Amino acid sequence: MPVTRELLTTLATIVGPKHLRTVASELLVYECDGYTIEKNVPEVVVFPASTDELSRVMRACAAAGVPVVPRGAGTGLAGGC
Repeated sequence: MPVTRELLTTLATIVGPKHLRTVASELLVYECDGYTIEKNVPEVVVFPASTDELSRVMRACAAAGVPVVPRGAGTGLAGGC
């Protein structure tokens, strides 16, 4: 399901607008990790600052039917860790 304006507003309320990326040029950085064969530009990137924010983000995305792909360092070289 696509990310809606309503979900973006909810996410911005949870983490603050400075911790949300929605601009196409900023999203390109997150289209892949160290394994560059598969590339998919995300619709939004969220940077929660606490486990509480993370839980709230996950609940909001689940309620909206939007899948979440967690990301660590972005190298893709740690076996999915």
